Amino acid sequence: MTIKSWSKINKMIKECLQSEKPLECLLNLFQETKDGWVAFHIGNLLRDQGKKVEAINYYKIAHEKLPLAKYKKLVKNEIDKVEAQLTQEKDVLFIVSCTKNKIWNEKEHVPKYVPAQKAYTGNIMKKWLESKEAKIYPWLIFSSKYGIIEPDHPIRNYDIHFIYDPGAISEKTILRQIIYHEFNGFKVKDFKKVHFVGSQEYYRKLKLIFAKAGMELYKYEL
Repeated sequence: MTIKSWSKINKMIKECLQSEKPLECLLNLFQETKDGWVAFHIGNLLRDQGKKVEAINYYKIAHEKLPLAKYKKLVKNEIDKVEAQLTQEKDVLFIVSCTKNKIWNEKEHVPKYVPAQKAYTGNIMKKWLESKEAKIYPWLIFSSKYGIIEPDHPIRNYDIHFIYDPGAISEKTILRQIIYHEFNGFKVKDFKKVHFVGSQEYYRKLKLIFAKAGMELYKYEL
């Protein structure tokens, strides 16, 4: 690649990263150029979104296409780091508590159903989404209405306390979710360590339910 074409590719990558849909832009750019440096940046975005297997695939493309040894080494370092994270993730799961504050309390003209991770706007969810752990480990959400759900699971507005309100999810349902339900290709019971991010009150009750499933639930502070 010439200096001129390298400069042009870098400029187009920068424009994509500053666009409203950076991943879509980079994917289109890669289809057009088949450039290794573009593939590397796609890998970075996928890694940051938690899509580590897909990230590794693009890193490997980048490693194959990039001509200089120093860039191949940079890509290989990323592959090693992400593969190490994947190995670690097989053993650790996080469950993040729902929050009383929800998007419907803060904005007008909100759809009836919103993905859970966007619907809960309290401090617990905000801190979690900004944490390094959220980018490394698989995680689920505990909802006092729906139980254990995926971050993208659509929910509607509600105001239910897990412990005090009769409309809350039942302990039997939560236990079944822990043992039998499959979330994005895995079950809660398959993890060696499960951390809970949320209030001490919710943690104490969930800990007892996990014990019935033969599992230990650990409290985690961000």
